[in-house]
Amino acid sequence: MNRLTDFFKGNDSSAGVFYPSHHIVAVFPDRNSAQEAEQALQKTGVGPDQAISVGAGEVKEFAAEHVERNGLFGLLMSKISDAIGTEQTYQNYDLDSAGDGAGFVAVRCPTEESKKRIWDVLRGMHPLNARYYAPGGIEHLTGEV
Repeated sequence: MNRLTDFFKGNDSSAGVFYPSHHIVAVFPDRNSAQEAEQALQKTGVGPDQAISVGAGEVKEFAAEHVERNGLFGLLMSKISDAIGTEQTYQNYDLDSAGDGAGFVAVRCPTEESKKRIWDVLRGMHPLNARYYAPGGIEHLTGEV
């Protein structure tokens, strides 16, 4: 099992599409930058159960597991999502970034206060792209797809 699968504990989908509600996902130029961002979060008291940094290989592996877990329904919903420019568009961007060797940080933010505190740290690390998966929609924090 992939570390991301373990981190999200199966709470990473909505209608078969990747949607980790109450999480910030930030994309960095490389794995080292992502690790530095995770370490900066840890210095503010964010625990290992709340944040994870991963490299491109783990993201690709996780995406493949996600497709396998969600089967034909997930694939169909992904195609619909991509066609209307919603969640799947961001997953495609992340996979393209992974192909370029990007690093990623995912952080659980159960409250608005925690989201603001965590984003203050991550913003200072200059991610290429970051978004918050709110229960009602995706909030773009920096960068655009």
